[in-house]
Amino acid sequence: EFWHLNKLLRETIDVFGISMEQTKINTFYHNIDYKFQFQGTNLNLATPISTSIHLEVASFYGSACSDKGGIMLEFERDDDILRYFDCSWLSIFGNEDERLFFGDDKPVKIHSIRNMKASEDYY
Repeated sequence: EFWHLNKLLRETIDVFGISMEQTKINTFYHNIDYKFQFQGTNLNLATPISTSIHLEVASFYGSACSDKGGIMLEFERDDDILRYFDCSWLSIFGNEDERLFFGDDKPVKIHSIRNMKASEDYY
């Protein structure tokens, strides 16, 4: 069952998604509830990644992650073939403007890492 869901998500994003080179959105935000040591500025998305396009929304959820020492990742648009799916029309929380990324063979570039607890931005 997991394999089928994985395949369905990938195909949905590949077929109905929007490529980074075609989007007008410049920045995407994703929260992680733990600190993570990155090996570089490119990140391969081997699992589905839910993002918001609004800093305010990400900051709201990031404050909940800050108690655990969480961080906020900021991805910037580039001229890449990476695609995302606009989930905002499906969500009960439409104000979040959620975008779903999933593509481990297409890396995304990390523009900034924010430590929410310490109010630091590693740009």
